[in-house]
Amino acid sequence: MGQRFNLQSQNKDETGISRLVPVRVNPYQPSSFTCYVEGIPLPNASSVDLYRQTGNSYNTTGITRRSSTVSGSERAVVFDVVSVYTHEYGEYVCILTVENVGYPSTPITNATYVLPVIEKAPVIVSTTSTTVGLRWHAWSGEDDIGDPPLVGYDVFVEEDGEVVTDQRVDQPTTSAIVSNLTPDTDYMFRVAAVREGTGGTGPVSPSSEAITRCRKPSASPTGLQVSTINPKELEVTWEHLPSESAECRSGVTHYMIYYASSGSTSSNSLMVPNDTSSYTIRGLDTYLDYTIQITASNKDEESDRSSETIGKTVEEIAPSPINVAIPQSTTSSFTVSWSTPLPSNLNGNIQKYIIRYKRTDLVTDGGYKMEEVSNGAFEGEHTVIDLIAKTIYSVQVLTVNGAGSSNWSEPVNAKTIQSGKSIIRLINIVFIL
Repeated sequence: MGQRFNLQSQNKDETGISRLVPVRVNPYQPSSFTCYVEGIPLPNASSVDLYRQTGNSYNTTGITRRSSTVSGSERAVVFDVVSVYTHEYGEYVCILTVENVGYPSTPITNATYVLPVIEKAPVIVSTTSTTVGLRWHAWSGEDDIGDPPLVGYDVFVEEDGEVVTDQRVDQPTTSAIVSNLTPDTDYMFRVAAVREGTGGTGPVSPSSEAITRCRKPSASPTGLQVSTINPKELEVTWEHLPSESAECRSGVTHYMIYYASSGSTSSNSLMVPNDTSSYTIRGLDTYLDYTIQITASNKDEESDRSSETIGKTVEEIAPSPINVAIPQSTTSSFTVSWSTPLPSNLNGNIQKYIIRYKRTDLVTDGGYKMEEVSNGAFEGEHTVIDLIAKTIYSVQVLTVNGAGSSNWSEPVNAKTIQSGKSIIRLINIVFIL
């Protein structure tokens, strides 16, 4: 209710309001004001009223005269105010009315405390799927807006423009972990400083935005199959992970293929785009078993690995035998020995070796004779018999596996020795001489 008055300045020696004393509170909290009036004779309490003045308008809404007491030549009239406004929305003034003339007190402009202000947005320091960590600058009674004492801070969490939770942090702590949030959700965070007393929470700070992390995908890719097409390669195929299993609005971002050769203690990995469901692993060793697994990842987390699937690279033509030598000869035979490169380069299961040999003293090409050795070992030895004494032969070896035959080894010469009789005669001649 607004009123207007014919106001007149009072003489301090005459009847009038000597002072107005409020019980200072936080904004918009209930309080009491005491008007002290003097005069001879002493004015009645009914002639004293408390108003909230806005410009030339005087309002008594929410203001009630509670009591009156006399002490000497001064009367104290107490008023209850339901909600004390800040000075931006009016001043409080006490008016003594005598014969329709109002005599006002000096207006009160500090009936409320100034709430503390946090001017900077909080900083996001950590994020999980259900929590966000914050820190902020401490409020200072010397440097920042507001009246002390400070008792703590309120952290406000907004989702879609509405506050969904708030929590109190006691002073002097300037950090908080907000928990029980929803994964993969957009939130805004603000902080307000809180001074003592009811209604002491100051205005909220500017906001900081954060998106909680996505949960780990709830399933692994299925339908994993491994096939062999080309040497040193394995083709891997799988079924796309359903979007609801990605546990993230952005869905699956990529797949990871893990592979390891049989017996290996560590694995290799490859990242595959989310728009494909097949991939060819290249650069593998020949004719080895590989364990294959696959995972799906969203923007934040990786799923568990799928069940293992075994794939084996195909055989390739074996390398030529090495270290070919002739460890011994007789008058009618020679023995040839050889070895193969290390097992990792065998290119498959050795089925047999083929030995070819021919005389080197014939003017015309007499052609090669061949013998097979059924031996799958990495090293071999074979004796060729029924040969001509004192003859040089060119000898080569090749390896046969499931993919075919290797190239021939480098040739070596084998020489059968002369007959035993000739050897004995030669020895006798040496002794006679």
